[in-house]
Amino acid sequence: MKRYERITLAEVLGTTQEEAEREMAKESLIFDVTNSIWGRLNKKNVTVSELAKRIGKTQAHVSQVLNGKRNMTLATVSDLAFALDCQFKVEIVDGRYKEFNDDVEEEVEEIFPIHNPWIANRQFEVSTPVEYENQVEAA
Repeated sequence: MKRYERITLAEVLGTTQEEAEREMAKESLIFDVTNSIWGRLNKKNVTVSELAKRIGKTQAHVSQVLNGKRNMTLATVSDLAFALDCQFKVEIVDGRYKEFNDDVEEEVEEIFPIHNPWIANRQFEVSTPVEYENQVEAA
């Protein structure tokens, strides 16, 4: 079995550890929000197209927001949640983002399942938002 040397995110990004942690904290928050929305879409059998209609945006716009390709404002988060008949609860906690080690990754996925089909296509058996929508519409 080939072994790989473990390197830090800061080394990968070519930044300081603090800058890497700040970037991961930002990405982690974006992931948590979009993953929650994807989960709600799945639970309510709502397509991205239908969600877009509900908030008066194009399907492309909503897809870009949910896949991290477009910046999401708090107003957009509120609109998406409202359109899905839900709301976000925000909690701020002490401490900074720390890198996960290999031992906890599986445990974390069990506790926080990944709903975004771009990230967790094995759970949805899809690889693109279009395939996700087709699956939801077929259900």
